[in-house]
Amino acid sequence: MHRIRYQIKTLSPILLSANTGDQNMTATSDYIPGSALLGIFAGKYIQVKNLGDIAHEDPDFYNSFLNSGIIFCNAYPCKKSKKYLPVPLSIQTEKNDETKATDLLYNDSEEQMKTIGGYCYITGDIIQRLTPSKSLNFHHARPDRIKGHSTEGLIFNYESIDPDQLFEGEIIGEKETLKELVGLVGDKFFIRLGRSRTAQYGQAEMELLSKQPEEIEIENELDKEFILTLRSPAIFYNKNGFPSTSLDDLKRYLEEALGIGVQIDTVKIFKKPVEIENFISVWRLKKPSETAFQAGSCFSVQVIGWNGSVESKLKDLQKNGIGERRGEGFGRIVLNWHEKDIYTVKSINEEKPEKPAGKMPELTVNIFKEVIKENRRKSIERKALQEYDQFTKHNPPTNSLLGRLEMMLMNAGDMEQFLGQMSDLRKTARENLERCKGEKVTLLKFIESGEPDFQHVFKQEPELTKMEQAIEYSPSADTEFCKELYRLYWLTFLRMMHKSRKKEGVNEQN
Repeated sequence: MHRIRYQIKTLSPILLSANTGDQNMTATSDYIPGSALLGIFAGKYIQVKNLGDIAHEDPDFYNSFLNSGIIFCNAYPCKKSKKYLPVPLSIQTEKNDETKATDLLYNDSEEQMKTIGGYCYITGDIIQRLTPSKSLNFHHARPDRIKGHSTEGLIFNYESIDPDQLFEGEIIGEKETLKELVGLVGDKFFIRLGRSRTAQYGQAEMELLSKQPEEIEIENELDKEFILTLRSPAIFYNKNGFPSTSLDDLKRYLEEALGIGVQIDTVKIFKKPVEIENFISVWRLKKPSETAFQAGSCFSVQVIGWNGSVESKLKDLQKNGIGERRGEGFGRIVLNWHEKDIYTVKSINEEKPEKPAGKMPELTVNIFKEVIKENRRKSIERKALQEYDQFTKHNPPTNSLLGRLEMMLMNAGDMEQFLGQMSDLRKTARENLERCKGEKVTLLKFIESGEPDFQHVFKQEPELTKMEQAIEYSPSADTEFCKELYRLYWLTFLRMMHKSRKKEGVNEQN
């Protein structure tokens, strides 16, 4: 197998969609996925060969782009000729000292530890850490794109990779196939990546660093015990053909790849699942999401039944990858990459510019405040959705009583007034609520507790905390906003109970 090394320089913000729980927020990956490069080269091939809509019928196109004949590896950040890879999940820093790291595959630690994240370059016992620079962009939402104008007050947030950053990756395949690919595109050319490419996003420059295909050489010596680390997400299917992050399915795959009589045992594992989802321009649709092992997942492996051919096959797996969709860069592995138990972590990110002097514009303050509030509202709704269901299993209240409680809540000025009205309910209504039991308390007692603990809602991710500090706004100190959250919680709670009752088709009795 041969390779061509390539480098991409971002010329404008790049938006490569990543899954996020916020419907008003489009996050971006902080690397350039191989699937994006596959689409670019496939499109160029179709254009030059004039294949049109029947490209899949061309044998060379099918083998190269649809059957993983060419592997387009992810492009990860690089700096000063060094390519940075996802940090292994087993290498974690002490909670109170981010410069000291331990590889938990080799050593346990009595300290509180946390994962590092980002990308790293390992030399000896030094980890140089790099995190690509990203920005948050605010746009007016356009729910009706036919009308072509935005709706006042609706904000949509884009996260994007900043311009003037370098990313490096590899294209792997047979020597002659790669030569033909280079002939199609040249050494240096302009590309467009990700979403909103017709607007201000997506402009980049790609340069092929290898003028000729280079033979891939795997130099590490292996024996029956080794460390397997994922350089990219890896997708495996179970026996029923569904994506799986089960350790058993990974073992089964490796055992089949290494040959008859070989068994795989894992001593320690550090893995996380990740959802993979990408857009297929030919379909004009997203490809169905698949669950994969996250890049950086690592495994301490023992091979039972080691023989002379196993080492050669393991080196082939490092060239070809493991799992499914390898042509898109999934399943890239490296063996025995990190072999120290203690590391010193150094960050090489450039210092961020200081906050500009002067007062923040009022419009910016209002936008930040609305983003913060909307995040809290979503959290409150999720809390209500998590808690209402426990009261639908044992003697739920009648629909008419639930509807009356909703009306009382909507007419009440605040929670105190609502609770006052609760105490004025007829005895039969209160008994109805008392008969309804959750996991630990009756519905009557639960409602009369008045103010569920919302403090966890105000303990959010660091980005929102920084945003609050920047505009000097504290949601927990905003009395009117807290009242809004309490009302939102109980309305969501009661309405979901009401809907649940209607779905069950229960006959009401007043």
